[in-house]
Order: sequence, then structure tokens, then C-alpha cells
Amino acid sequence: MRHGERVFAALSHGRVDHPPVVACLTVTGARACGVSIQDYFEGPPERVVEAQLAMQRAWGHDALIGFYSVAHEVAAFGGGVQYFADGP
Repeated sequence: MRHGERVFAALSHGRVDHPPVVACLTVTGARACGVSIQDYFEGPPERVVEAQLAMQRAWGHDALIGFYSVAHEVAAFGGGVQYFADGP
């Protein structure tokens, strides 16, 4: 069963060979790219897309999450964002 087939079958209550794995790997993407978390989230969006796709190819999880960075939502409402080198 292919990734997309597994996810769609599970969402429609169909039979699957195993439960779909959906990994939320936002911070891990920065590490995979070798950049700081701040550069990852504030850099070009293509960097995030490339990292997420590379991790999916390497680890084989079934779906990607469209979550980008909640910090952008906070900043849009006038909130401050502080990044730390050792984590989110």
C-alpha cells in the first residue's frame, strides 16, 4: 500500500496494512538543513518544503503536515518571537 492510499483509506475508515504515520517534524527540519531554527523559519519557505520532503523520503512516514511556524501567527498579531539555538 502506498503512502497516500494508506492515509486516504484510514480517513475513510477503510482497511489499511498498518496505521498511517504522520510526523510533525518542524524543528527537526532545521537540524536536517544544518541551519538555526530562526533561519529555518524566517528564511525562504522553499527551505522548509525541501527539508520536509527530504525527511519523508529518508524516513518513509505517510504524510506531511502543513504546519509551518506558530511564531508567524504570533508576530502577525503584534507578539514578539524569541528563538533559542538549542530548541524551539
